Amino acid sequence: MPDPICPNCGSTRTYRKKREGLLQTKIYPKLGKYPWECTDCRKPFISKGRGVAKRRKKRSTDDSGITNGSTGSENPSSAGD
Repeated sequence: MPDPICPNCGSTRTYRKKREGLLQTKIYPKLGKYPWECTDCRKPFISKGRGVAKRRKKRSTDDSGITNGSTGSENPSSAGD
């Protein structure tokens, strides 16, 4: 199901919010309702849809399987020189 449309302004630019309070954390999950907020009018609303999952990009790795980035020692073979 795509992200819901804002009932206040009709925008499709909405995002899921963190559940807050007793109603949203205990009752709404049992009813299948989720908190959302509109990016344009900044009004919160409740919708039945979960929306589309947004995937993060995977971090690149080099041939050795180590994630790119500084490890603290750039050239371990020259440590005793």
